Amino acid sequence: MKETDKKWFDGETSIEPGDWVYCVSVNSAYCGWLGYVEWVRPPAAMVRFTLDHDEKPVRRRKQMLLRQLALVDQWELTRENIDDMVNIALDTSDQEWFEQLITMRNEKEREEQKWRK
Repeated sequence: MKETDKKWFDGETSIEPGDWVYCVSVNSAYCGWLGYVEWVRPPAAMVRFTLDHDEKPVRRRKQMLLRQLALVDQWELTRENIDDMVNIALDTSDQEWFEQLITMRNEKEREEQKWRK
C-alpha cells in the first residue's frame, strides 16, 4: 500500500482507512450519510456507507472527494445505529467489520456505565 493510501492530512483533518465519516457536501445525494473509509488516495476516498440521512441501514460503496467528508466521533453513534450495522456486517459475512462494531458497542456500553454510577 502506498503511503498516500494510508492517511490524508490537510493541516486540520486526518482521514484514514477505518475511520467513520459523514458526507457533509450539500451538493451530494449522500449528504448526511454515515460510512467508514476503506481506502484513501488524495483527493478521494472509498466510503462504505451504512446509514442514510434518515439513519436507515444501507449498503452502498462510493468514491468520494475528501473535502466532502467529515470525521465522526464514535460516541455520536447510538446503540441502535451500531446494532443496525452489526446486522449488515452479519448479512454480508464481513467478519472484520463485525468484530470492530462489537468492540465499539462494548466500549460504548462501558462508557455509558461509568456515567450511570
